[in-house]
Amino acid sequence: MASCYKLMVLSQPVAGREDEYHRWYEDAHMRQMLALPGVKSAQRFRLARGLGERHTWPYLAIYEVETDDIDGVLQELSRRAGGEHLVISDALAKDSVYAAVYEALAPAVVK
Repeated sequence: MASCYKLMVLSQPVAGREDEYHRWYEDAHMRQMLALPGVKSAQRFRLARGLGERHTWPYLAIYEVETDDIDGVLQELSRRAGGEHLVISDALAKDSVYAAVYEALAPAVVK
């Protein structure tokens, strides 16, 4: 049975290019990410409230990944990044991107 991971990507647009950033994310990037093996869903979020005094990013994307080989998925992501199969917009402030992969520790607790 494949393991479930969440790829979390925090980012922000280049100043003054927010509309272009959103168009790229919605019209190209999300679909291109879903074309990666193992990526099952993609969802974006906008910061509603910052808690604490640490830096907060205005946008978050969460990708659900099911795989037995997360390193292989990440290698394929890296291989495709910047090419025709995973275009990276110059409206993305690349120096501000933070990404991490989390593995499910326990089943979700639901109400």
